[in-house]
Amino acid sequence: MSRFSESGCIFRFDRQWEILKYDDHHYYQIVSGRSFSGVDFAGLLNDEELFLIEIKNFYQYDNQGAINDLNQFALEIREKLLDTIDLIHLIYKYHQRSWMYSRFNRLVMRFPRVHYTWWFWTRMKELIEQEAFTFVLLIESV
Repeated sequence: MSRFSESGCIFRFDRQWEILKYDDHHYYQIVSGRSFSGVDFAGLLNDEELFLIEIKNFYQYDNQGAINDLNQFALEIREKLLDTIDLIHLIYKYHQRSWMYSRFNRLVMRFPRVHYTWWFWTRMKELIEQEAFTFVLLIESV
């Protein structure tokens, strides 16, 4: 069981899930603050479907829990999703330029623990291309 804290909430994922705290991962940290945004979690369910998960807790910042500008909020969420997908594609391109990745990728895809980061980011890219992904937005608000 994996347990994470995000936006004042606790999330637990059972063994069917492989979870990446996306916005804490070092690949995302490299581009964070450079006009890139990203979701909070990326999760692979049974290695068959990708879930991109964004958590918004409006009580965390404002005791009223209100979304002030719904149109602006929708644009920000859209940007997070598109930036997340763009970064997954960029990381895949970056990996492909690596001699070691090219040489060992087949092995890694069969045995993910050999290089978990390569496996996870490659699997995300594959599932996005197959359109086997779901965007989840969890909102704590009024």
